[in-house]
Amino acid sequence: MIEDLVKFESFLNKSLRYCRGVGEKTAQKLEKKGFRTVRDVIFNIPYQWIDKRNIGKISLLKDGDNAYLKVRTINSGTWVPKGFLNKKTRGYTALVTDGTGYLTLRWFTDPPDFIKDLLKKNQEINIFGKVKVFRGSKEISHPEIEKIGFSEEDLKVKILPVYHGLPQGFSEKIYRKILYDVLFEGRLLLKSLLPKEIKRVFNVIDTGEALFNIHFPQEDFERDKWEQRKSIYHQSLLNEELFLFFSLLAEKRKEIEKVFVSPLSFSGELLNRFTERLNFPLTKAQIRVIEEIKKDLKKDKPMHRLLQGDVGSGKTIVAISSALMAVEAGKQVAFMVPTEILAEQHYLNLKRYFTGLDIRCHLITSSLKKKDKDDILKKLEDGETQILVGTHSLIQENVNFKDLGLAIIDEQHRFGVEQRNLLIKKGRNPHTLYMSATPIPRTLTMTVYGDLDLSIIDELPSGRKPVRTMVLPESHRERAFKIAEEEIKKGFQVYVVYPVIEEDNQLELKSAKEMYEVVKIRFKEFNCGLLHGRISQEEKEQIMDSFKKGDISVLVSTTVIEVGVDVPKATVMIIEHGERFGLSQLHQLRGRIGRGGDQSTCIVLVDTKRLSKEGRERLIFFRDNSDGFKLAEFDLKLRGPGEIMGTKQSGIPEFRFVDILKDSYLIEKMKINTENYFKSPPSDYLKYLKKIQQIYFQRDLDYINVG
Repeated sequence: MIEDLVKFESFLNKSLRYCRGVGEKTAQKLEKKGFRTVRDVIFNIPYQWIDKRNIGKISLLKDGDNAYLKVRTINSGTWVPKGFLNKKTRGYTALVTDGTGYLTLRWFTDPPDFIKDLLKKNQEINIFGKVKVFRGSKEISHPEIEKIGFSEEDLKVKILPVYHGLPQGFSEKIYRKILYDVLFEGRLLLKSLLPKEIKRVFNVIDTGEALFNIHFPQEDFERDKWEQRKSIYHQSLLNEELFLFFSLLAEKRKEIEKVFVSPLSFSGELLNRFTERLNFPLTKAQIRVIEEIKKDLKKDKPMHRLLQGDVGSGKTIVAISSALMAVEAGKQVAFMVPTEILAEQHYLNLKRYFTGLDIRCHLITSSLKKKDKDDILKKLEDGETQILVGTHSLIQENVNFKDLGLAIIDEQHRFGVEQRNLLIKKGRNPHTLYMSATPIPRTLTMTVYGDLDLSIIDELPSGRKPVRTMVLPESHRERAFKIAEEEIKKGFQVYVVYPVIEEDNQLELKSAKEMYEVVKIRFKEFNCGLLHGRISQEEKEQIMDSFKKGDISVLVSTTVIEVGVDVPKATVMIIEHGERFGLSQLHQLRGRIGRGGDQSTCIVLVDTKRLSKEGRERLIFFRDNSDGFKLAEFDLKLRGPGEIMGTKQSGIPEFRFVDILKDSYLIEKMKINTENYFKSPPSDYLKYLKKIQQIYFQRDLDYINVG
């Protein structure tokens, strides 16, 4: 087994410079695009294939066909694409025929000179691409082109791969030849890393065999299966990757289960006194989640639970309830949040909720005076402080808990894996509750947070009305201000949010400071306030306190109010430069209004000159959808998992083949099957599992066992 693993790893890490047919110049070009080793090229899966087994006819082409044709050029030349904002943009077009009909080839940018040479009048060429029929005319955009007489017969294949990510102007023919030689050797060397039994159970074939048949399909090639990643070869690679991935999470769970802690002992009296003081009833979802956490805290294993819920669903109440159970059991609680504004909001809320409960709660942030900080740290170490709220300040070396029993991490995806680990290390295997106000798509939850137990608050408090959402050009700002003015006259309050604090001349963005002066003049009859991250903690507290009391009618702010700010009388949210915000941020900002049950309006103003097609789609979807989970799914399609939830900080390895959206049907099935398998895996295999995972994911995975 070890010998096979060594060969596998050695071959994957082999430099392309030492591969057949790769000279110095070729290697340099490939390295600039990130292709340095055998692993880099063989794991770069084709997105489509040129099927040379059948030559098509133009007269028979239909819209959406993938066509391989032999044609002759009639004419070619430059054209200006209509609708492009940059009038200097030049494309290229050519008219070709095969004797049965005519076809237009089109480029939306200026193609390389070697392509133009192939398109000279009366040239005979082979072309490949997807056909589009528009008003009866057939055309192919950015086709693959080769000169007649060119042959790749030496590859002994009739179906050729097409790739994304190659260096501009780099010959596909050369790249294919390199790949073919590499995979011809690797076909035998790259045995599956999994034992026979697992291969049989999970339908896995040898890695080299699967890769060869994906890159260079044989006679069993069916375009739909290959392009939808449904061939037996694609499925094998997906199953293998998901098994290795979920085996990581299964291992982590087993490590957690080995840890024993003393079950927390509490009657629930403190929690009952707290809920009796609330001026609203808990939702069924909140009650269910509190019960799940209560059961965890009474077990002899540390809780590792992720609490999800849409904006305004009441996660803070659940977090406070969890903290009170730990406090009644004689333990201390750490409540870590990513920003000072949010820390202050949580602290003020806790103080308000704890009136009459005799709970000793303190706030620690980086802007706290040294004397005050030292006093809090002394009380914490003595055990006098029961709940400590703070930002990254909580993980500093001089912060010492006497007996930390519960760590609550809010907006946890904003913290790196090491930061979360440092907080957990402040106690002896404390219970941990991770919270996220950003709804996470189900498939992403199963992968990035697959080792955690999951609680979802899937119900909003009764009486909450949907927020009306409008997306307007910034030229309609006065219309937005009139809506705001009408609400203020009724006794309600308004947020006006900007993406930056001070004007950025390069981007020409309106800033909070600049527009505060404009807003003050426009709303001169009312009190206005300015809030951003650079003012002192004392000023922030004063401004937020005034806004909550209703002394400030219009609060001009940056995105510091994105999460956690709760002002029931705020019914209008105006967001400037909406094209600059992601869906998650827009949803969080919208969630700051309508919290008192009154009809509320969110108005997004956009600079239409800077609005891309994707940005327009995003804003329309935001306008028409208030469900955070639907928005998260849409965001995932647009931006991918690495950006949407900061998964690059999660400590979880990234997938080589699996696509969280396209392969969602497989992810849940493989997660369950892998977990079932690991209930009684063969011990001889477990000896090699860590090494196999490290070879496959190409990184040291020891730190994945956080906590």
